[in-house]
Amino acid sequence: MEDPAVTTVPPEGLPPQYEELLLRASYDALSGLLNRGAMEQTIHQRLEELGPGHPCALFIVDLDDFKKVNDTLGHRAGDEAIRQSAAILASIFRVHDIIGRLGGDEFLVYFPGLKKKETAVERAEMIARQFLEKNGKNYEDVEISVSIGIVMRSGEREFGSLYEAADRALYQVKN
Repeated sequence: MEDPAVTTVPPEGLPPQYEELLLRASYDALSGLLNRGAMEQTIHQRLEELGPGHPCALFIVDLDDFKKVNDTLGHRAGDEAIRQSAAILASIFRVHDIIGRLGGDEFLVYFPGLKKKETAVERAEMIARQFLEKNGKNYEDVEISVSIGIVMRSGEREFGSLYEAADRALYQVKN
C-alpha cells in the first residue's frame, strides 16, 4: 500500500519543475548523496521488496574529530572534507548500493546481498585507508580518520533495528 503522503505523480496545476524539486529534496546539497529521509525511505522499500531472508549489511561511517577541521582550517575546508568523503564512499561501493549522508559528519551505506563478514571488513578497511590517503593530502594540519560501525542482517531485522545495531557497533569502535 502506498503512503498517501508520498506521491510520484505531480498533482495537476503544478509547474513542470516539480520533478526536479522532488529530486533536489531527496539529495543532500553538500555531499550530493541521498539525504537522511530519502535514504531511509529507499532502504525501507528495498528491505521490504527483498524480504526478511535476504542478506545485507549496514555501515555507519563517522568522521573522527571532524570539528577540528572546521575549527582549524575553516568551514570551507570542512565542506570540502564532506564532499571528498562522499566521493570516497561512492568510489568504494556499487551503483545499486544505497549511500547517504545522515547529517553532520556521518554517512550510511546499505549493501544488499552481502553475505560474508570478510567482505564487509574488506570494505571497511578500504574506506579507512582511502580516508587517510586522500584526506591526509588535503588537510595536512588535521588528520581525518573514520570510525565504522557495521551490522550484517540476520533473520527478520527491519531498518530500525539494523540502524540501531550499526550505531551501537560504531560507538563500540569509537570507545
